[in-house]
Amino acid sequence: MAGHFIREPFTFPVEKIKDLAATFGLSRHALEDELMDVQGRGQAHTAQRSSSELWRNIPGQNLRLLCSKVLSIFGSTYICGRTFSAMTRIKSRFRVGLTDCNLQSQLHCAVTSFEPDFNKLVCSRQHQMSH
Repeated sequence: MAGHFIREPFTFPVEKIKDLAATFGLSRHALEDELMDVQGRGQAHTAQRSSSELWRNIPGQNLRLLCSKVLSIFGSTYICGRTFSAMTRIKSRFRVGLTDCNLQSQLHCAVTSFEPDFNKLVCSRQHQMSH
């Protein structure tokens, strides 16, 4: 249902918008009004090349907000699954005694794409002087 809304808002049944509104905590009436307005304008949706181009041209702040919320589900689900997989690798039977703080630090290192600048880190440290 959400996929149909994203791909074809011009043909999406107005009576089904209430389910999406309830799921994402948005105003049903505002979404219905905006969807009927968009569908009533009869915009040529076949000329659009992609979903992102289509949604840039859709008037209606609530409809665009709903679209962004629907699309964000997939990214957040992926991140959650990736983090859980990393946690199961980290908390193997040999590391069951990890503290929450250490686990959090290791998870952060495992799932982030951050690349430290080691040269900058080394240069910023003060060298120990001999006595």
